[in-house]
Amino acid sequence: GYYPKLLWLHTGLAGLALSKSHDLVRTPILLPAAAFLAASLISIPNAINTPASIVVLTHRSALLAILIVVPALISRREISDVISAIGIVSGLTALIGIGQYAGWFGLNIPSSGMPSATFGYRNFGAAFTIVALPFVILKLANNATTRARLFWTSIFFLNSMYLLVTRTRAAWGACILSLLVVAAILRWRQSLKSPPKF
Repeated sequence: GYYPKLLWLHTGLAGLALSKSHDLVRTPILLPAAAFLAASLISIPNAINTPASIVVLTHRSALLAILIVVPALISRREISDVISAIGIVSGLTALIGIGQYAGWFGLNIPSSGMPSATFGYRNFGAAFTIVALPFVILKLANNATTRARLFWTSIFFLNSMYLLVTRTRAAWGACILSLLVVAAILRWRQSLKSPPKF
């Protein structure tokens, strides 16, 4: 199935990261995340649906593996490039989604729910958008040039408009929550006089 394959993929990447122990970055969230995973493992014998619980555990294990792999194998500069790529792609997909909603010619891509913006269903497109929006805001906040600010402002506008036309209330709520978390992190970092640079 999908989740076991995903687990093996990230486990392999985690093994590569651990093989370079001198480069391994210890993040503060790693210990509580591992404790949460251990609690999930212990609770499986008492689960009503054991197979479903195991699938959830593989998903959470894959997410824990990401916490190990990303800081160890990707440099700060590479993370900045990845964030830029996510932001640009989100702008392009949002533009497609807006075009689908407006009925622009040539954008009638097969979908289970329009406007899907190439994701197959509008909820999936909205999910990607709410993940990308905080990154877009970070790029906007950390670019001093007028041209860069105009570019990232346009990306933010496209993402916001697409999120509205998806008519996905759960995505709107998740977006507001994620933006509040980003705002709290920025405020905390500014209080330390060390704002994040992306």
